[in-house]
Amino acid sequence: MVLVLLKGFPGSGKSTLGRALSRRLLWPLIDKDDVKDIVDKQVQGETNGLAYDVMLNIVRRQLLQGLNVICDSPLTHHMTYEHAKAIAMETQTQLVIVECFCSDEQIWSRRINARKERNLPAHHMTAWERVQAYRRQYTVEAGYTITEPHLVVDTVRPLDECVADVIDWLKSHKSMHGTISKGANMDNRHYSMNIQWSDEDQTYIVTVSELPGCKTHGTTYEEAVKQGQDAIDSWIMVAQEVGRLIPPPNKIAV
Repeated sequence: MVLVLLKGFPGSGKSTLGRALSRRLLWPLIDKDDVKDIVDKQVQGETNGLAYDVMLNIVRRQLLQGLNVICDSPLTHHMTYEHAKAIAMETQTQLVIVECFCSDEQIWSRRINARKERNLPAHHMTAWERVQAYRRQYTVEAGYTITEPHLVVDTVRPLDECVADVIDWLKSHKSMHGTISKGANMDNRHYSMNIQWSDEDQTYIVTVSELPGCKTHGTTYEEAVKQGQDAIDSWIMVAQEVGRLIPPPNKIAV
């Protein structure tokens, strides 16, 4: 099994990358902000530590269930990293770090300022000045030594390129090669894809009817076809890992 820990300052693109990886690989994504959004409504005072503890406890349970997991948090503090290492050791999981940054500060600041229109909970950083102050405060602390496989991704590049680079990097590690590429030798191109344009989302929605829950999207028709095939491959890969029955492709009666 694999535990991917995302790392990076607010607006670095880690959440966007994590969600795209989760869709592509069909691995569950556990986001610290999702936990904190709820905890802040129920608990008074400082809740950041509690949110991290809950997040990692959910991660642990998914790993014990035999699932690969993607975990989204800034991972600024060394103690969170050490906690994740202990969970990985307990569950006999390969831990890897994918650290995101944005090399263009104009793009980075636009990402942060765009959050103001989304009516996010107060703990989300929606002001560029606040992010700069956070970076000055925690840059040294966030620079702790990482001993596990560690990939740094500049998210100024197109999202599809970043996702492809992470998956290729995961495949390059012998300990993870079987996890990522299992089923690659199968011919999965006989499954049917239903591709429909969505005016609401301004994208093509792809559904594979033979494989329950197999769904993805693409901004162009060509990308939708590619994403659909990737989703089929990922669905079958996960099914093989967990021993789930793989439905055969539908055949057209002649």
